Amino acid sequence: MTQVVRTPRLTRTPSIRTLDTHPNARLPFMPRWLLLAGLLALFLPSTRLAAQAEPGRVTGTVTAIEGGTPIAGVHVTVLGTPLTAETNEQGRYTIALAPGMYRLRASSIGFTPVAMDSVPVAAGKPTTADFQMKRQTVTLEQVVVVGYGSQAKRDVTGSVASVTAEQIQQIPTTNALDAIKGRVAGVDITSGGYKPGDGVTVRIRGARSIKASNDPLYVLDGIPIAGGIGDLNPSDIASIEVLKDASATAIYGSRGANGVVLVTTRRGTAGRTRITYDTYAASQRAAKKVSVFDGPAFAEYKREAYRAAGVYKCPAGVAQCAAGDADAFYSQELAALNAGISTDWQDIIVRPGSQLNNQLSVAGGNDRTQYAVSGNLMRQI
Repeated sequence: MTQVVRTPRLTRTPSIRTLDTHPNARLPFMPRWLLLAGLLALFLPSTRLAAQAEPGRVTGTVTAIEGGTPIAGVHVTVLGTPLTAETNEQGRYTIALAPGMYRLRASSIGFTPVAMDSVPVAAGKPTTADFQMKRQTVTLEQVVVVGYGSQAKRDVTGSVASVTAEQIQQIPTTNALDAIKGRVAGVDITSGGYKPGDGVTVRIRGARSIKASNDPLYVLDGIPIAGGIGDLNPSDIASIEVLKDASATAIYGSRGANGVVLVTTRRGTAGRTRITYDTYAASQRAAKKVSVFDGPAFAEYKREAYRAAGVYKCPAGVAQCAAGDADAFYSQELAALNAGISTDWQDIIVRPGSQLNNQLSVAGGNDRTQYAVSGNLMRQI
């Protein structure tokens, strides 16, 4: 029987190599450039790293030039970036930015945009950038009311005629419709009298009905009203628009069949309370009289009419006589003719007049509430 002797298997243990500390020895495990980069990063100043990580910020207040009141809801934008901020109720805003130079722009509806160049931002330090904005005035010559809102005048395709407040106030009158006579094509306006408070008749592009009313629809600040606008003070009216075509019917239905007169009144604006006192005095006289005969000219005209009819009887060769005048004139006319009295009835009916108007208005408000109150006193004698 053969005996098998097993010998133990030899295993190889890796030797441990030590790092040579000789200055010219090569590093077997790490490249030299990587080691240098790590050492450089360890010895960088910690303050410089902290400064690069900490941003700066821009703060400020947006106020109105008129009165210096803060404006809420203003968008302050960093031009060239998507960063923007909105002012709070106190008109303040804050934007976090990296250090550098920036250009800011403040914009809001109803105000003229304002830009600020070269705003420096330092790390960890606030920079103040305050804005003052001016209210943007939209002239009524560029914007007209069309019944369902306001549009630029160049964008209106329907037949809309607009009369501004300046045009209304050029004529001293108690009825605003009197002031737009001859200013709107296709609109006939006739006065019912010449005393203060007398109404007017308005016909837009003629009469449309035989028995029904031909008066247009009056809309005051978006609210249809009954009757006219004779009770409104012309000084309180900001503009009058007249809708004359099918666009009026499309908006107001059958009520706008005779046209629509849109009246926009003055309103208060945010800012300081403004007290305004207006007064004027005017004289009135007849612009022109009707040319008529005086007494002797009318008498001769009447004699000639009787001669043409063959009823003016005078002796042959006599142009006028008492017998012929007795047949042609009444006794009162003969008495006035013999006495040389000639009456100009226009001078008796028409006389010079005068007007005195006084108006006091108070207007103001804030960003939430605006008010305007006015009183008017007019005397005409």
